[in-house]
Amino acid sequence: MSVRIQEFIVIVWQTTKASLPLRMTCLTDVLRSPLKLAFLFFWLLLGIQKLMEMQLTCPCKPGVNEAFAAFMFIVPALLVFTVMLLITRPFKHPCRRGSSRFAEALMPCLIPPTLWVILLLLNGQYVACGLTYWKGIYVLDEDKPPLLWCEPSTSRESVEKALYRRFIGWSQVAGLLLVCSICIATVVTVGYRDCRRAGEGTTPEEEAPILHS
Repeated sequence: MSVRIQEFIVIVWQTTKASLPLRMTCLTDVLRSPLKLAFLFFWLLLGIQKLMEMQLTCPCKPGVNEAFAAFMFIVPALLVFTVMLLITRPFKHPCRRGSSRFAEALMPCLIPPTLWVILLLLNGQYVACGLTYWKGIYVLDEDKPPLLWCEPSTSRESVEKALYRRFIGWSQVAGLLLVCSICIATVVTVGYRDCRRAGEGTTPEEEAPILHS
């Protein structure tokens, strides 16, 4: 049995050693491509958001709720923006007038923070927690559909529950509007730049190869 275990360990080690250069090549390719790196951060943020959703506990205290919601929106977005900024270093490119290289280098840094804000808005619980103005206890209501909310200690439970659901709805609508706005702005910007490049006789690869490097 010990001989078989040793043979198995040797096979695993040889397989890992053989695939290590390929893995390092893939990692280097991701680090050199800002867009790939941005979407890698997005999937990491998505996993973090799902874990936070399982552990989220709204303070259910006026004044503290707003600070909690603002913290959840700002701090992770600022952190991932700083990390992307340090990796991609967009300020290496000149930001002179008429040059789009700096803007294209900075754009991947803005993708993960923006997607984080969209995720929290579509979730709805963070905005609803921030807008809650009554004291209570954060509980799971076995209603249809189930609802995690700040159950008040007063007798106006039905009114405040409906208001909490409305807060969630407002947050999700804001998230969808933000997604639509970004899509429209992207289509207009890309279309305008492609038309300008076609008029100048240049190609996207000739003008700004930053995002694909």
